Amino acid sequence: MNKKKLIKCVAIRVDFGEIIGYGHIFRANYLANYLLKNNIKVILITLGKKKIKKIINKKIIIKHVNSGLQNTLAVLNKYNCKVLISDISYERNLKKKKFF
Repeated sequence: MNKKKLIKCVAIRVDFGEIIGYGHIFRANYLANYLLKNNIKVILITLGKKKIKKIINKKIIIKHVNSGLQNTLAVLNKYNCKVLISDISYERNLKKKKFF
């Protein structure tokens, strides 16, 4: 039986910084390392302007974008990435949807 790899690329959309903290980027790095071990290309999409190359695995492709869905979609299209994992929900958005 010919096993075909279903997922070749995963993008992780994550923000981090002084206000929202760095737990998001550490969580994304942990997930990215798991994906890399399974031979899946990982793209990290972020608004963060701080240097994060010291924090994350060097095999992860880092793309800094301005806010907006169109910029994220452009990165996904450039790398033909079909899977996006988002870690950017903010408390004000969650309150609107009555999660709190």
